[in-house]
Amino acid sequence: MVCAASAALHWDVIPNPVPTHFGITGEPDEYSPKAFGSVFMLNIVQLVLIIVFLLVNMSIRQARQQLDPERPEASRAQQLRFRKANSVFIYALSLFVVVMLGLGQSVTLYGWPTGRLSPAMLGLPALLILAVFGFVWYVARQGLDEASGAARTQEDEAWRGGVFYYNKADPALMAEKRYGVGWTINFAHPLGILVFAAMLLVPIAVIALVAIFA
Repeated sequence: MVCAASAALHWDVIPNPVPTHFGITGEPDEYSPKAFGSVFMLNIVQLVLIIVFLLVNMSIRQARQQLDPERPEASRAQQLRFRKANSVFIYALSLFVVVMLGLGQSVTLYGWPTGRLSPAMLGLPALLILAVFGFVWYVARQGLDEASGAARTQEDEAWRGGVFYYNKADPALMAEKRYGVGWTINFAHPLGILVFAAMLLVPIAVIALVAIFA
């Protein structure tokens, strides 16, 4: 909300019209009239994505635990550690997205030079890739992938095409993947499609910002 508050406090100095696209030279080539939508659109996107990330994180915490019947206590401990690692990664990812969108807004509203921001716009996606590899490495090193892969007991009928989880009897929004490590969306949940669409916006937003401002 810092970005939105800054835009509100600096409303009088925001140019009219507002630059909305920049060419390969770093100069704006498209504009929109200064209005609530053109000024706060990126803040709205930030808010929506933050809500989605929080919803996903809460859903993972509340998802049904599938324990190894041969060692339930150890399996439960691994599950808790795996979910904590997921939470940390999701919070880091949400921070990354907010910063990227905030930088984009600073260029359009306050005239920050695109040349100086290019290293950040290119470096942050590289940092995200390193974070993904770091998360996978940590999970594998701690043996948490075994916790995720243990005792998957969902009915085969709940997996459409063997990939998409669709189970109206399961109230959880998130479920453990059938294969591999991590979580997938229960598309039978009322919010399933919405969350899936919002998560698709993350890489699209990153690619768009890099293409526009780098």
